[in-house]
Amino acid sequence: MSLDARSDKSPELNLFAQLCGAKSIDNSILGIYSGLRTCIDLGERGWGLALALLNIALGGSVAVPDAVTVVPPGYLKYVKRMALLDEVAVESLFPDIPFPYRHRFKTVTKDKEGTEVEIEDERFPRAFGVFVEYEYPDFADGSARTERLLVVVYDAGTGSYPYKAFIAPASKAEKVAEVLDKSGARHYEVPMANELLELLKQYSLSELEKLIGEGKVVLPPGVTIKQRARGRGALERN
Repeated sequence: MSLDARSDKSPELNLFAQLCGAKSIDNSILGIYSGLRTCIDLGERGWGLALALLNIALGGSVAVPDAVTVVPPGYLKYVKRMALLDEVAVESLFPDIPFPYRHRFKTVTKDKEGTEVEIEDERFPRAFGVFVEYEYPDFADGSARTERLLVVVYDAGTGSYPYKAFIAPASKAEKVAEVLDKSGARHYEVPMANELLELLKQYSLSELEKLIGEGKVVLPPGVTIKQRARGRGALERN
């Protein structure tokens, strides 16, 4: 994610991130997302740590256990899946919500032939989502029920407690489950401009333009790429 960053370090956030194997994170929304991703990618043994890290992020510099109750007490054992949604996925699900908007990222690099290339990445909300799916016994008839929950975290810029969260409508959580099931991906993420940096090591700008024109490479939403000096070859996908 290329979201606005805060440089402050939080020992509490780092503690839980390090328990998941992350080296170090800051309390920017990108840092929190990265820490959560590291924990969630551990599978079942990292889910409890991910939820604890989320509580710390929403509580400021100390853990606030009741800040977000994602699953009922004692229900962690019933969790079957956790996933993250990046800011582009959040934008696609909630185009009507007035999140704090956009951060513009620009970088200049060179393609494999040495041509200077300018990449501009106009990102979306300073927000991400945490999807949780759990299955628990219905004690009335002994069957199991599946519940899906989507928590959206966003940077509200409110001083010492900059991050807020809300529980999304159930229909949005169901939509996320459909996307994950269809794609087979672990998270609901859209490729970012940084991936173009790797492609430019393999291709010249003209070769990359041709691949984009043929639909073999798809630019992420809001990303433009062009030759720096002449402004040639500007491409964008809205």
